[in-house]
Amino acid sequence: MLRSMIKRERRALWGTLTFLSIVGIGASLCFAHAARSSATNDSARLATLTAQTQLAPLLIGRDLEAPITGQRYEQLSAAIGRDITSAGPVERVTIWSSVARDLYNADPALVGTRSSYLQQTVFEVANGGVRSEVTGGTLRTFVPLWLQPGGTVVVAEMDQAFGPIAASADAPWYRLALGLSIGLAIALSMCVLTFRTSVPRTSREAIYVPSRPSERRRDLNPPDLAPPDESAPAYTQAGFRQLEEARRVAEARAAAAEENYRALQADFKTMLENLKAVETELVSRESSADHAREEAETLRAQVRDSAKRIGALEGDGNAMRERLELRERELARTLVELQNLESRFHMSKLSEALRDLNEVVVPDVDGGTAGPPPRVIYTVSSEDEDVLPAAGKAR
Repeated sequence: MLRSMIKRERRALWGTLTFLSIVGIGASLCFAHAARSSATNDSARLATLTAQTQLAPLLIGRDLEAPITGQRYEQLSAAIGRDITSAGPVERVTIWSSVARDLYNADPALVGTRSSYLQQTVFEVANGGVRSEVTGGTLRTFVPLWLQPGGTVVVAEMDQAFGPIAASADAPWYRLALGLSIGLAIALSMCVLTFRTSVPRTSREAIYVPSRPSERRRDLNPPDLAPPDESAPAYTQAGFRQLEEARRVAEARAAAAEENYRALQADFKTMLENLKAVETELVSRESSADHAREEAETLRAQVRDSAKRIGALEGDGNAMRERLELRERELARTLVELQNLESRFHMSKLSEALRDLNEVVVPDVDGGTAGPPPRVIYTVSSEDEDVLPAAGKAR
């Protein structure tokens, strides 16, 4: 009775462990998929931020209009290698025009070519938002870039190796799923053993009551169920071999069960260590995500401050422009006044010269004195303004 209760309890225990292992494996795989998606999104956001804050300042207006070649290509390649590919997770940078023409590529032979299979993607990104995709083990992030609002838009392709990103995200969960799979195998094995084990029961005596006394005397001690002889050794008694064999089988099963229990305990310890490692990894990733979020907020604040400063500088420039226009108008009025004064001064000089001419007496033919000459209006140029006063003085 007690043995059957113990068997039922063991079956329930191993069945529960089997169910929990299956649930844990499914949850681990789901968490691995979610962690991979989250890591992919984080890497795409990092590539977008790199393109907007590090690649865009390296570009100039003509880089957005035509393929980059010659000395400008060498300068841009050196700057990208120094600031982007060697300092971060981005391994390759490509710049596309809105019609999928290669404006910049790490391979100079591809500069100026067109990509037909990327034409739709590049066009949608140039007129929309950021897009990322995984192709051939590479995470490709397409980011629209422009130097001024309403200006020419190009698309920057930021390539990253996807293997390390996926491994860092889902490796802990896959290790946990593997440990749970081992635990599931052990639990299933023990569950099957509890259903199949049965201890052989051998009766040392068989009670048979015959209907007649003669048969009773004849069948009380059958040859194979003879009563034990107390004077004979124990190993010669009937059924000793079966009992000894059953004992050895029970001991072997107990030792196997104990070994399985120790292995299961070690697996559980490993699972707990993996869970702790996963928890530590999650905490570190959360802290790194918070740090990246803080950096993004700092960059946004810097961009806002820069925009405010640019607006203030534009306001100051407009005010300075207005002041210059006011000064120009004042100078124009001053020049007009000076010209008026100069013309008045010339007219006064001309009037004095005419008065001097009016006072000159001209003799007539008869030796008499003629009156003053008729008044004549002369037009004097600026070249003759010094002649008339000199003539008056000579007279």
